[in-house]
Amino acid sequence: MKTITVEKIGYIIKGYAVLTDWYNQRGYIEMKPFRIKKLTSKQLKEGLNDNGFGCQSIDGAEVHVYEEYERGVEELVDSKFINLSKMSKKEIKKACNEIVKVFQPELVEI
Repeated sequence: MKTITVEKIGYIIKGYAVLTDWYNQRGYIEMKPFRIKKLTSKQLKEGLNDNGFGCQSIDGAEVHVYEEYERGVEELVDSKFINLSKMSKKEIKKACNEIVKVFQPELVEI
């Protein structure tokens, strides 16, 4: 049996956005996955997207965090819902930080 060692190269964020369309209807859409090298609250929040659909607002997101390794290996390590429409900026930052601290506690923003 062979052993292959792969190095972690970052994170892939996938999930679903909760959005309000131009007719004030709420819906869900799969986000376009995005990659980041270091997981921070700011990068996580800024990466939430509507996959190019176009909408009035992104109100929340079900976020799935994958660790990304060389050779295309991904491993799901955390999932969380972030409700942007009912949270204050401080609460959103806290929710993003809860995801970040699982992986890189030294990068939690205050």
